Amino acid sequence: MDGLDNVTFGFGFGLLIIIVLLLRKFLLATWWNPRQIEQQFRNQGIEGPSYKFLIGSFGELAKIYGNSKAKPADMMVVTPIIGSEMKHTIIQDVLPHIHLWTQKYGRVFLYWFGPSPRLVVTDPELIKEISNNTSSFLKAIAHPAVHDLVGDGLLIAEGDKWSRLRKIMSPFFSIEALKGYVQTIVTSNNDMIKMWKDSIRSDGPELEVLSQFQSLTKDIFARLAFQSNFKKVDHIVKLQLQQLSILTELFRTPYIPGSRFLPTPSNIKQLMSRRELEKLFRELINSRDKSNKGNDLLGLMLSATNNDGENGTKMSSKEMIDECKTFFLGGFESTSILPTWACVLLSIHTDWQDKARNEVEQVLQGKPPDYDSLGRLKIINMVLNETLRLYSPGPFIMKTVEKETKLGNLNIPAGINIEIPLIAVHHDPEQWGADVHQFNPARFAEGAAKASKYPRAFMPFTSGARVCIGMNFAMMEAKITMAMILQKFTFYISPNYKHSPECMATTRPLHGAHIVFHQI
Repeated sequence: MDGLDNVTFGFGFGLLIIIVLLLRKFLLATWWNPRQIEQQFRNQGIEGPSYKFLIGSFGELAKIYGNSKAKPADMMVVTPIIGSEMKHTIIQDVLPHIHLWTQKYGRVFLYWFGPSPRLVVTDPELIKEISNNTSSFLKAIAHPAVHDLVGDGLLIAEGDKWSRLRKIMSPFFSIEALKGYVQTIVTSNNDMIKMWKDSIRSDGPELEVLSQFQSLTKDIFARLAFQSNFKKVDHIVKLQLQQLSILTELFRTPYIPGSRFLPTPSNIKQLMSRRELEKLFRELINSRDKSNKGNDLLGLMLSATNNDGENGTKMSSKEMIDECKTFFLGGFESTSILPTWACVLLSIHTDWQDKARNEVEQVLQGKPPDYDSLGRLKIINMVLNETLRLYSPGPFIMKTVEKETKLGNLNIPAGINIEIPLIAVHHDPEQWGADVHQFNPARFAEGAAKASKYPRAFMPFTSGARVCIGMNFAMMEAKITMAMILQKFTFYISPNYKHSPECMATTRPLHGAHIVFHQI
């Protein structure tokens, strides 16, 4: 019995040691380390809401959002003030914690996402430093579920993998390639405009344009990315939008580590749609005639996959699927949002609509746009830039610090996530002046670099080495779309429009964009 007692004692003692070690690790992560980090930043002059055990800043966030206009998404309805004096106070209304804490603590402050520290940076000079130092400040994601949406593609990849993928994808976005896409974009817009005219005749002049531009962008993307099989893209888009909707819901709640692997209804739904999505992409890739790759995105990736000439350029099937996911998110969701907000703004500020239409008439003289004429549409370019400033498609970017590094005069310890709310920089009165919350495209009359106090304060596609690869494509598509709409219609905001911008994965009108159109 003594031997058995010894074994029992040894087992119990060992279990106690394990419990003590786990408790120590837990307390270090949830109490000691956060307190040390908080004190380290305070010693450097960086303030923020005090850390609370386990919950971090969630208590303060709940209080701010409970007392603000920014109610939960299904309750957030703001009726617009129609006219040139309408103010687009998106930060105060939708991101009040950024607005209040920037005023209280300054352009750099620390808050807590549970026990995880987040350093918020809205100083353009520091953002420039972060963007240019890709070795110290690595790409991070706001929620682990983002991996499920885009995989490990160009949006998330780092180091050599990012460089290789960027090199492979760059030809698709070259100037020569863009010129070749113009006719496809014009054709898709002609199809959309014809449908608008038919709809106006049969159902009345009001259209919800967010869904219309989603269909347009889906058609353009399908023709450019999968020329030989574009009809299969409808279901892919439906599944991607479903994934994005789930991700948006997840952004509204604090992430509990490991929770995305639990068999909850939303997790099961996301897993099933993701598997179906990947199956569709795989079928598209496998069904493609390898001997006739074509000039579309899929053909470009297949060429890289089968290129044995340069070591390291080959793309795996998973990499191609991840790039398809990434291209859908950037090329579909973001690109459909830009003309949506531009139409909303021009339907409210009709003086600028008239100016833009007059320019289109002078430059195009009734013809469809071509690549060369797009550069002469200065007012449309100003309108689109001001739209991107007020309603930035990607409101945030995240970086992480793997090892201690310098940022300006600050020492940033390892493990810190850096949150850069680009949309807050775009609404900073110190950078943009007293009319910061008003629609004023004239501020871009001398170009984006001279529109703000600091030349790098305008970053709708981020900046530095990791600037969005599809930036020129997105702007070209939006210019063509807006020019062709202005040629055919006048429009104004519908009484049914509910101004309810939502800043989550993207900045989108929660209740759609209802606009009244009249044919010219």
